[in-house]
Amino acid sequence: MIKVLVEGQKDQVENFVRCFECLREYHIFYRSYLVNKKKWVDDVRLDLFVVNGNPQRAVMKVGLTTTDGKVIQIDLLDARIIRMNENSTIVYGKHYDIF
Repeated sequence: MIKVLVEGQKDQVENFVRCFECLREYHIFYRSYLVNKKKWVDDVRLDLFVVNGNPQRAVMKVGLTTTDGKVIQIDLLDARIIRMNENSTIVYGKHYDIF
């Protein structure tokens, strides 16, 4: 995962993000805006968390343990694991059920 910080005039930052979203190899996973509250300045700060959008097409087994000890297993295609901080990890992917 890559963290990108963009600062500048609001319309220029939004234009940059639109152009960046057109890139196929990256995906914006999370964005956070900080707007300058001064009325005479139209600047924003944007933090982007970017992940590579081309994961290998492999199946990953993900196990979730419930509070009562039961284990739920899910097969995910194109799975990605992103460690946000010490306490937060995000797991996402595709799951297909033909029934």
